Amino acid sequence: MITKYICGSQKEPIFVGRRGENLATQIYFDVPKDLSEYTYTLYVRRPKEIDSYPAAYIAKDGNYIVWTVSNVDTANSGQGQVQIRFTDGDVVVKTLVYSIKVGIAIDINTSPTPEWQTTWLDALTELSEATHANAEAAAESEANAKASEDNAKASEQAAAESATQAHTSEENAQASEREAKASEDNAKASEENAAESAETAAHYAEISADAGGFAFFSVDDNTGELIANVTDKLNDDLTFTINKNNGTLEVTVL
Repeated sequence: MITKYICGSQKEPIFVGRRGENLATQIYFDVPKDLSEYTYTLYVRRPKEIDSYPAAYIAKDGNYIVWTVSNVDTANSGQGQVQIRFTDGDVVVKTLVYSIKVGIAIDINTSPTPEWQTTWLDALTELSEATHANAEAAAESEANAKASEDNAKASEQAAAESATQAHTSEENAQASEREAKASEDNAKASEENAAESAETAAHYAEISADAGGFAFFSVDDNTGELIANVTDKLNDDLTFTINKNNGTLEVTVL
């Protein structure tokens, strides 16, 4: 690939490539029309040198003088000069001078590599690969250990939650058992009170019968209420009171 530069100014240095490059750059010099009829020559003074020489690859393209830079021209890095001289026979009509710049390049050693150096480089490469492999293995082990630690924490937390739920279930069961026992005790107490009230009512009914009338007491199975049935004779002779000390129903016959 050839890089082309069009040069229209003598003020800025022209970059012609890096040291050792050959036929990779073309410089186009814009020639004034009034000089196009004269003979021209391009001279190169390489960086770090005093003498100049005619460039090997020069051509004309319209109003441009084209210089194809060779590896002879880029032998030295640094800043040099090119000069275009226009002549008419032995008469120098015009001289144009331009600054050029050759970039640096790294020297490449083409001699065979010593055996000791090859062995040393191979050992260094193996050591680097082993170190990299060990680092990857250590990183993987660390990641696995972290994952195991996280799993253990998750299991411990799950176990704690299960224990809490079991404890709560046990407390709920105990509370339900206590409520059932209290309901059973209340039912028994109600049954006992009803039986006692019926017995007391029957007893006073007998007393009322002996007094010239009779009274019949019963307990409603649906509502638990005490129902009294008396004769007209006893209707005005019976009074009912609740004993505040023991809660029993008392029937008084007048």
